[in-house]
Amino acid sequence: MKSRILRCVAAAALAGATLAAIPVAGQQDHGSGHGSGHGSAHGSAHEAAAPADPRAREVADRYRRANERMHAEMDIPFTGDPDRDFAAAMIPHHRGAIAMAEIQLRYGRDPELRKIAEAVVATQAQEVAQFQDWLRRNPPKP
Repeated sequence: MKSRILRCVAAAALAGATLAAIPVAGQQDHGSGHGSGHGSAHGSAHEAAAPADPRAREVADRYRRANERMHAEMDIPFTGDPDRDFAAAMIPHHRGAIAMAEIQLRYGRDPELRKIAEAVVATQAQEVAQFQDWLRRNPPKP
């Protein structure tokens, strides 16, 4: 089991998503820029509703930041090419799922959810690599 988790985390690292890449409380927060009410970490609605327990607050903060990062990175300039736009937008979307699954693996206790999180890391890292490969093989049309 431990080796499987390590393989999954290694796959996620290859895809560019790790817990270390997600800022934690006290670090600069750039927000998502989507106008969805997600502002800076200072005084945001998310922070006001943060749990009192320090461990729970850390978990909630990591999930919030992973979500904000995913949405910010998904805000790409769409080209109108449905294939390229799909591949380019799905990479950060999957990386966000991997980041959230890593949070579950680090903090979660439920065996069923941990198993799902392991599968998310493994499959979505593979799909990120497939999207990247497709984009390399299919350069933008002039």
